[in-house]
Amino acid sequence: MRLLCLRAIMFAKSYVGARFVDPRTATGRPCNWQICSFVCLFALVLVISSCTMNGPGFYDEEAAVDSIGSDSEELPEHLNGHTEYLAELNEPLTELPDLLAELTGPFKAFLEIMARREPVSHTEIGDGGYIYRLESGSFCVSDAVGVELWRSDISWWVDDFRLGDVDGDGVEDFVFSLWKSYRFGQAHPSRMKNDDETVRNHLFVYTILSGRAKAVWGSSDLPNPIYSFELDPSAKATPVSSGMLLITYEGEYRDDFAQTTPVKRVYAWQKWGFAPLTP
Repeated sequence: MRLLCLRAIMFAKSYVGARFVDPRTATGRPCNWQICSFVCLFALVLVISSCTMNGPGFYDEEAAVDSIGSDSEELPEHLNGHTEYLAELNEPLTELPDLLAELTGPFKAFLEIMARREPVSHTEIGDGGYIYRLESGSFCVSDAVGVELWRSDISWWVDDFRLGDVDGDGVEDFVFSLWKSYRFGQAHPSRMKNDDETVRNHLFVYTILSGRAKAVWGSSDLPNPIYSFELDPSAKATPVSSGMLLITYEGEYRDDFAQTTPVKRVYAWQKWGFAPLTP
């Protein structure tokens, strides 16, 4: 291929130099527009060769999978969906081990436990035809024709989600419960001293604006993990509350992440965040 490109360049050069001469001087020296023609031909050859040899979508997928090799970590079963996601984005599958390297040890152990359980998987269609799909801890949002707009981070395990206008602005939001652990590296501000990698539960509220996912609100580590939850818009709206209620069933943290006896709690959205209505 490189030899073919070289021959094309040599032909273009000889063609421009021999065929096109300055008629005013008859010296055989290419004039400015002739030089531009040569530059354009040369650029075209480079573009064609780049697309043929290294262009996006032309990587050897089988070689990429093989290059992960036996020395890399064995992928938890539920992460198979992430390999498909990377392939859809035209990203080399060799990036997956790098992504896994960013996961904390406790979170990897958590994934192993979750892989042995029956995960929550379901799909809902919301306002505007947006498609919300949860499968084996991975949560994504697509538009009405199936183009993916957003996907949860590989370092998150999403339990479940609900749709509703949480903050009362007339736009549908999506609320989801997730598990993750922190890892603060050297690049993190020195004032942040929390290096606890313990896996904890969180609750996030996102919305879709102009075809993009936007974070509305996110909790820090929840004091009690949420086992299940529902949204109830039946409460009366006030100047400080949208009237959206969050009804949860919560338990206690355990090292094996087994569920304890659930306790029902109710929260109301007040200005910015959920405030407890029950102790």
